[in-house]
Amino acid sequence: HLLVRDAAYNALPKARRADLHEGFARWLGEHGQTLVELDELLGYHFEQAVRYRMELGENADDALAAAAREHLTAAGRRALRRLDFGTAVGFLERAGNLVPPGSLDLALEVDLLDALGGDRKGEEALNRARSIVSRAAAADDSIGELCGRILEGTQRMHVERTDATVELEALIAEALPVFEGAGDGLALRIVYGA
Repeated sequence: HLLVRDAAYNALPKARRADLHEGFARWLGEHGQTLVELDELLGYHFEQAVRYRMELGENADDALAAAAREHLTAAGRRALRRLDFGTAVGFLERAGNLVPPGSLDLALEVDLLDALGGDRKGEEALNRARSIVSRAAAADDSIGELCGRILEGTQRMHVERTDATVELEALIAEALPVFEGAGDGLALRIVYGA
């Protein structure tokens, strides 16, 4: 019965729960290759292992957090491709919470902005774009900061319904040679998608 299962689970110490989630995810990764929702399951169990370990005050296991982020991102992107924006937002936000402090996963952020826009959460998308700018600046990532400013300008035009075309075009003219010089495909995609 579900209540018995929940009671037994809640009686386990958090350290044991973390070990069980991680162990099950590793087992499932080896034996569950035919499951359609494999990324969703692996992402959940790796994420739970990370969360319990952090609640216990342990240092985050970077490899475990990276595995959780990878699978949650894949699940979010799959939901985004099928235009299930609400589900995509949930998975991608959870993946974003697992990015190491001081780092920026720009591809994940772009997908999350697309999902938020599709889910009609324009204000959240605008705030997220603004946070990309500040996080990239803090990480001394000039390309990420320029991308964030372009994404912020694009989101602002959608949300505030203002014509900021001139400012956005000037920003793109500034960023394009930098992105071309760096050979950054994602940054160029952001510019040409603006």
